[in-house]
Amino acid sequence: MDYESIHEYWFGPEILSSPEYFKERGNLWFGKNEDVDQYIREHFAPMLKSYEEISQIELPSDPKQFISTIILLDQMTRNAFRGQEKMYHFDPIVLDFSKRGISKHLDQDLHCLERAFCYLPLEHSEKLEDQTQCVELYATLHEQCPSEYKEYMASMLEYAHKHKVIVERFGRFPHRNEILVRESTKEEILFLQEKGSSF
Repeated sequence: MDYESIHEYWFGPEILSSPEYFKERGNLWFGKNEDVDQYIREHFAPMLKSYEEISQIELPSDPKQFISTIILLDQMTRNAFRGQEKMYHFDPIVLDFSKRGISKHLDQDLHCLERAFCYLPLEHSEKLEDQTQCVELYATLHEQCPSEYKEYMASMLEYAHKHKVIVERFGRFPHRNEILVRESTKEEILFLQEKGSSF
């Protein structure tokens, strides 16, 4: 797997703190753009095949390989398979991979923006214990990051709180119900009509 190409595509040739960088990268990271989705399908989705039948990924010694694997399995899957059940297929293995890497402190040698992506598999989990750990990790990251990244990390922490509140309330993310063919409760149906009920 070409970890360098994953990393450079996602973060660019250099991680910056400028408003222009955040705007450009934010559109890539969290926007919905069919051109981006198609590019990822063509260039990165084929790398997923080697992970389809395994239950656990061996931890690398290189932190950059660690974060690149998380980007591929946790983020790029959501681009490549947007609106399909398969977008969540790799969540269990990347969650396990992320948690084991964090326990070995592989996140600590990364740039703060890279660290932020290490914790997203926990934010995507429907288990409350993972959500709780996620909020704690983002709170620590917000405290530790350089001043020029404080505002961005505050928004990441806020979103972590929002995810946790939903899992506390419903035990799952109701906005996934349709894709995963899960029946929504009456309370979930009402909730899904609210602004900000999905991510």
